[in-house]
Order: sequence, then C-alpha cells, then structure tokens
Amino acid sequence: DLDSILPNPQTQEFSAHLEQFKHDLSQLADASDVLPAVTEVGSAAAWGPFIDQLSTTLARQEELNAFVGCHSAVDAENKEFQRVEGVLAALSPLRQRALANVELAFAGVDPTTFERFIGCDANLKMLRFVLEECRRNAALRLPKDQEQLANELAVDGALAWSRLYDRLSGELRVEVMERGVVVKKSPGQIQFDMPERTVRQNNFY
Repeated sequence: DLDSILPNPQTQEFSAHLEQFKHDLSQLADASDVLPAVTEVGSAAAWGPFIDQLSTTLARQEELNAFVGCHSAVDAENKEFQRVEGVLAALSPLRQRALANVELAFAGVDPTTFERFIGCDANLKMLRFVLEECRRNAALRLPKDQEQLANELAVDGALAWSRLYDRLSGELRVEVMERGVVVKKSPGQIQFDMPERTVRQNNFY
C-alpha cells in the first residue's frame, strides 16, 4: 500500500514534500562544505549532529527513490512518474557532494588523530566502522572539484541511461494467447513455469 508511505507522486501534496526534501538536501550539502577539519580540536562537536542529519536525509532520499520507482514499475508509461524520477536523479550531485566532503575530510588523518576524534562523541564511536571506511575511501577520491564534476555529469550520463533502460524495458509488451484470446503482457508476466506443458509451450511461442 504505497499510499501509506507518501502521497501519490501526481499530487500537490507530494510536490510539496519533494520541494521540502530538495531544500533539506541542499542545506545538508552546504553544511558538508563547512565541516571543521577532523584534525581541529573540538571538531567532533560539529560532526556528531551533522552525521545524524546526514543519516536521516539520505534515508529519506532512499525512501523517495524506492517509492517513485515502485509507482513507475506499476505504470511504466506514466510520464509524470518518469518526470519525478528525473527530478530525483538531478538531486544526486547534492548527495554525492555531501558524501565526498565527508570522505575527503578523513584524507591523511593518522590513526592517533582518528581515535581522538571519534572518542569525543558517542555517535561517532558507534559509527567507527563507517568512519574507518571513509578513511579508506578518501584515498580513492579525485580532487574535490573533479568529484563534483563527475557527479554532475552522471545525471545526464549513467543515471540517465539507467532511467532510459528501465523506461524502455517497462514498456515492452508481448502478445500471448490465453483462453483463446490474444492479450498483451509484460515479459515478466508471461509464465514459463506453469505445471501444464501445453501452457508453457503456448507462452513460449
């Protein structure tokens, strides 16, 4: 029951919800730009609340993407659902900007400094594994400006290709005979594992 999660993507209520999320995500990305260096004394006081905000905001984004994706799966030809998917994809650079800033903040941080940093905040202690992963990932990151460029290009590149693939595959229909009537179904709806061999043969042909 998708309506129990959020309003239908075609409603004004959902548009308002999406606008609020865009605002919150933009604020998160801006906050990530001014995070104090991990090496600064007392920096954990700012990082603890930010990590909470990061976790909450990204969870909301995952929910939005899954929610709209489910609606699109039900009605693959709905242009409004496709438009909203595009809007959500366009928000990806903000998400990636925040994540890149977090990981790059740990670049070159030595183990002693890292231990002192996470030891100053209970939330950071709980996230030791995640933050250690940030330290490892930082070594694989491009410079900050190049990371942001790659994220912005992905909206019309890899992300757009994925949406195009889903759209085209979702619109595929196959004609199949059922009880003497030719009907159109998506490939996934045509069953090849029916107990009756004649039905399997019919669906195959």
